[in-house]
Amino acid sequence: MRVLIVEDNRRLAESIRDILKHWYDCDICGDGSTGCWLLKDGGYDAAILDLMLPGMDGFEICKHIREEKNIPIIMVSAKKDDIDKI
Repeated sequence: MRVLIVEDNRRLAESIRDILKHWYDCDICGDGSTGCWLLKDGGYDAAILDLMLPGMDGFEICKHIREEKNIPIIMVSAKKDDIDKI
């Protein structure tokens, strides 16, 4: 199973990858536009998306991916307000 981690905080992305690499083949991308392109054309089976990304945010990526694919997506956020989490 291939997972794309789209996260602009490199340290966090590498930490997530280090945890998942025992079970999944993981790649990291640091910006939203490239992440969206890779998810559409890169043959990924799942995605972990940061909400706040340069280029295109996680919500936009999710919307574009859902138009073509039905892969599992986990959203990651540093936002603290309840309304943002919901």
